[in-house]
Amino acid sequence: MLAGLRALLGAFRATLVHVAPVVARHERMDLYASYGYAVAVQGQREGFTYLERATELRPDHWWPHYALGHAYGVHRDYPRAVASFERALALRPGLADVGRLLPGLRQQAAQQGSAQQRTP
Repeated sequence: MLAGLRALLGAFRATLVHVAPVVARHERMDLYASYGYAVAVQGQREGFTYLERATELRPDHWWPHYALGHAYGVHRDYPRAVASFERALALRPGLADVGRLLPGLRQQAAQQGSAQQRTP
C-alpha cells in the first residue's frame, strides 16, 4: 500500500510541472489557490506565492484563506494558520473543520510565540 501511495505522489508531482505554466498564464483565483495548495501541502514553500496571490485576486472569497490555513499548518507556521483560518471563517461561517482545528492551532501558536520570546 505504501509503495502505491508513493507512486501516486510521484505521478502527482510530475503533473504539477505541467500545470504550473497554465496557472501562470491565467490569473484566476481558483487556479492559483488550487495549485498553490497542492504545492504547499507537499512541503514546497513556492505554493505560498500562488496562495497569497489568490487572496489578492479575491480577498473576499473564503477558499484561498482556507487553503492558506491548511498550508501554513503543514509548514508549522501556526500564527499565520490561525489568521488565515479566522479570515476564512469570517467569510464563510460554519466551516466545521476550521472550528475543530482552531483551538489546537491557537494553542500551538501561543507555544511557538513563547518559545521565540525565550530565544535570544
